[in-house]
Amino acid sequence: MKRFGVAIALGAFLLFLVQPLMSKIILPWYGGSAALWTTCMLFFQAALLVGYCYAHVLTTWLSPRRQAIVHLIMIAGALVATFLFFPPDDSWRPLSGGATPYGHILWTLTATVGLPFCLLSANSPLLQAWFSKQAGADDATTYRLYSLSNIGSLLGLLAYPFVLEPLLSLTNQGIWWACLFVCYTVSAGLCALAIRKPAPAPIPAATAHPRPTGERPRLSLIVYWLVLSGAGSVILLAVTNQLCQDIAVIPFLWVVPLMLYLITFIIAFSHDNAYRRSWTVSGLLLAIAVAIWVMMTLKTQPLLMQICAFSALLFFGCLLFHGELARSKPGTRYLTQFYLLMSVGGVVGGLLVCIVAPWLLLGYWELHAVILCSIVVVLWALWRDGSATRWTSIGLVTVLVITGSLLWQEIADDLADDVETHRDFYGVLHVKDSAVRPGRLYYLFHGRTVHGCQIRDQDMRAEPTLYYTRAAGVGLALQDVPRLAEDGSRRPAHVGIVGMGVGTVAAFAGPGDRYRFFEIDPAVDKIARGDYFSYLDDAEARGAEVSVQIGDGRSLLKAELTATGSQNFDVMVLDAFSAGSVPTHLLTRECMELYWSHLKPNGILAVHVSNRLLDIKPVLAQAAIDAQREAVWISSDTKAGPIASPADWILITSDQACLETARKSPNYRPMPPRTVAWTDSYSHLLNLLR
Repeated sequence: MKRFGVAIALGAFLLFLVQPLMSKIILPWYGGSAALWTTCMLFFQAALLVGYCYAHVLTTWLSPRRQAIVHLIMIAGALVATFLFFPPDDSWRPLSGGATPYGHILWTLTATVGLPFCLLSANSPLLQAWFSKQAGADDATTYRLYSLSNIGSLLGLLAYPFVLEPLLSLTNQGIWWACLFVCYTVSAGLCALAIRKPAPAPIPAATAHPRPTGERPRLSLIVYWLVLSGAGSVILLAVTNQLCQDIAVIPFLWVVPLMLYLITFIIAFSHDNAYRRSWTVSGLLLAIAVAIWVMMTLKTQPLLMQICAFSALLFFGCLLFHGELARSKPGTRYLTQFYLLMSVGGVVGGLLVCIVAPWLLLGYWELHAVILCSIVVVLWALWRDGSATRWTSIGLVTVLVITGSLLWQEIADDLADDVETHRDFYGVLHVKDSAVRPGRLYYLFHGRTVHGCQIRDQDMRAEPTLYYTRAAGVGLALQDVPRLAEDGSRRPAHVGIVGMGVGTVAAFAGPGDRYRFFEIDPAVDKIARGDYFSYLDDAEARGAEVSVQIGDGRSLLKAELTATGSQNFDVMVLDAFSAGSVPTHLLTRECMELYWSHLKPNGILAVHVSNRLLDIKPVLAQAAIDAQREAVWISSDTKAGPIASPADWILITSDQACLETARKSPNYRPMPPRTVAWTDSYSHLLNLLR
């Protein structure tokens, strides 16, 4: 059993180690979107399905000798693929943006890590089936190997954010993973060679297993398995989305939900009495009540409360779904079919969250749906085994109705004052009419973060607002640039802006100025030129040249540098870090060199660093040192304009006139002494948490 146990545990460890590793490698390519992780999870679930299908076909249709031969060939192919394509380099990075880059993400993952991942996915059910036949083990012993697999998976998840990510660069992380994969292929190969030998006579179990190994699962039971596994996948991805959109898109917040998901599998499948329905249902109902309260008061809840509330909901929800799966599992004769159907349910759940929900829903309401589904599953489970009493059923139906009413109210509150709503890969955008000035003041929200607003009164529509007022850091930089030429005429400014919002920065554009926006989300460009915001159109009416390019800012700037050379910007504005999705690739040392290549020698880099969770200033302090320039911190408050928000900007430049103007501002603050260096191969957000 040791040989099989080592191979199963190591394979599971690598399977769940590569998930956050690959996701972090490609995360910057898609603007740091929270949906990147759910799309990766969809791929991993689909690859898991392919692996389980491979294991099922292998054990059902081939003799042990042929199983071993086929599996050894697959191991060799996976080794070759690992050393040829893993980890992916920048040649896989997409150049242009799009509303739905799912196809490119799935293709990249398939081509680079598809075969090794499918092989690792097949590892646990295949080796469990081999062990059952080779050792003559009973059902209980064989299913314990599944718990061992989940423990290996859990260790892999914990190893990434706490060991690999903080200590190793992405390149070295990939090297270590590849070396461990070689060790796995050796152990799995030894197991394949072992099954070619005749199996010993089975040893009779001390007690009969309660589920006869020859009992074929009925269609109703298969549907039950699909619903339970699908609901577990939906609540995992929905909670992850909820955490990432309101907190930050970092591997730690990917790993915590997946870790809880695996723990519930370990508990449910460890032994027959580990799952207690009554305790689980009680915990679930309490977790639902707390989660709804947090959702309805989210703006006032501290970070830790949000994480704890949604994590508790995920834990008890998954424990219910996985516990009921464990209660209804078949004998080992149908073991690979059981795992295959669980994987099918997981893929269906992933498709619902990743593809169907963004197309069908205007908000992240899949969490609301799965909360209601969990109560329905409790009723279904009680009815299946005949333990549902009349009063229990009435009570649960009442809870279902009350919960549905509260969730509907939360959705109504979320959509209050909306005049336009978009949901795509990059998140949910709300255009809201102000209750204070209806029809005269509109806001753009990305999730719960406001990204811009405009006063529609004729005499105020050109006034910059929120984080972009004339007294804010970006206002100081843009007002300082259009200096007089030697003949006394106004010298036009050339400005590049990464991140658009509603185009408020264009309020500073004058005649002859050129303002170029780089925006990854096409919906943002559509809204900025729509019925409720006019900063871009007004700038063009004043004689400025305004253009918008859709795609990842770094990729577009790099392509332009190669094709046409430096843009010679007077100012570059980086405004992509105020929400939870922080695109770290825009702040690395290599990207900073790209900015300096596009700026004039005395050009200004203005970076918006307002963020309630992350302190990005140390990264920019180091960037200024690397570039032999000076950095100043401008921190403005609500008094900076007619409609102003507290805003923190870092200006990096060698222009002494600009630095002198900034230091004279009443909003000037000294830069903190701490510095943090980020590179393309190493960036760690946890050490920047406030």
